[in-house]
Amino acid sequence: SLDKLNNQVNDGELIILPVAVDTSPQQARIFFERLEVKTLETFYLDGKNVPDEYLLIDLFPTTLILDTFGRMVGRYVGEVDWSSGEAIRLIKSLKSCLPESENDIYNSCKH
Repeated sequence: SLDKLNNQVNDGELIILPVAVDTSPQQARIFFERLEVKTLETFYLDGKNVPDEYLLIDLFPTTLILDTFGRMVGRYVGEVDWSSGEAIRLIKSLKSCLPESENDIYNSCKH
């Protein structure tokens, strides 16, 4: 459902990042291919060269939502129907608060 959500509401302002914890990046890609995920990239968590806030993942599934500058603007732990109206409203709400440049800070939106 993340793939459908990304295709439906994301116009490049956000990066929806499913985190893979398979034993290799190749296994994560095979899993995505089997699910026919077309609009998302997988992020393989190996503990190297990753921002600290990404490593605070202790439950799966975990979904990270980044702005185009790589800053985390949303995080959801657990299963969710990302094609639901509530999830779509959340993504649209996040998009309305994004800064216009890398040096801007986020608007004071409440999600």
